Amino acid sequence: MKSVPGPFSDCVFSSCVLPVFQGLLQIEELQDHTGFYLLQQNAKEEAEQLVAEATNPNRSRKLVEVFDELSDCLCRVADMVGDYSRTCLERPLP
Repeated sequence: MKSVPGPFSDCVFSSCVLPVFQGLLQIEELQDHTGFYLLQQNAKEEAEQLVAEATNPNRSRKLVEVFDELSDCLCRVADMVGDYSRTCLERPLP
């Protein structure tokens, strides 16, 4: 088999595996613009479920555990926005 010239010179046509696009910021859902909506809906649903659990007097988990999971859910969204602004914008948001 013939090698590929250039940066893939160590690859052979039959065995070279090129990297697969994992989505913006390596988030699988962000392979196109609809992923933002999907992530928004998922985060909103998860937060609503956790708030419902936190306000349920018959919950099975400790309130601190539910709040910890709710905090993680909200921070994932905030972290994604921060990562996007650092990675994709010319200058960071103020």
